[in-house]
Amino acid sequence: MRCFTAYGFVTYVLRYRRAVRNVHGMLKPGGYFVFSENFLHGPQVKGTSQVSRTFQFIQEALDQVGFEVIERSPMAVLTSTPIDSESPWLGRWWKFVVKVASSSEALGFLLGACLYPIDLLLTRFVKEGPSTEMMICRKPV
Repeated sequence: MRCFTAYGFVTYVLRYRRAVRNVHGMLKPGGYFVFSENFLHGPQVKGTSQVSRTFQFIQEALDQVGFEVIERSPMAVLTSTPIDSESPWLGRWWKFVVKVASSSEALGFLLGACLYPIDLLLTRFVKEGPSTEMMICRKPV
């Protein structure tokens, strides 16, 4: 995990906000913006190829340009890294899934095929997901 310098953090914030402004600017009034993020409730996590942003950071960027949040819902519960959860059970579960899925392609396929319908059902009932969530926003008319 890398840390930002003060200059790097300011640049990162400005670039993210500019991207949100650009999307907002390209939409017609009443248009929808659908995207996925991890919406962390704890501190931001920056890896080598992905940044997991905080819910507050994302919400501020959306509010700044005037997006109206329509819905936010989990995309997965059991089939993705539980980065936004402190549950030891989910952490152990994810280690098990990775171990089984990486042991053989056939086992990974079978595990995914078995877990998909369960995960799909769970996403209907869970309001806060432990990993990636989808958000739908609308540009006001």
